[in-house]
Amino acid sequence: MQNDYIFIPVGVETSGTIVKEANSFLYSLGQKLIQATGEKRSTSFLLQRVSIAIQRGNATSILATHPKSHGLDEIYSFLFR
Repeated sequence: MQNDYIFIPVGVETSGTIVKEANSFLYSLGQKLIQATGEKRSTSFLLQRVSIAIQRGNATSILATHPKSHGLDEIYSFLFR
């Protein structure tokens, strides 16, 4: 059972730069998806999904650093004192 899988970590910087080995892996995986599905845009779709995952991770990281807000009440009470 342990020999059934190969683990390949894919390292991506938060700026979106993908290391050379991960990029090569993603493109070869995209080519296998094309062969399996017949969809010529499979590689593009895969890279878009990775890009969206990076953007979601970045957004989560940024939002986690800000204190929770109770809506716009804080702004209105400051403006209309």
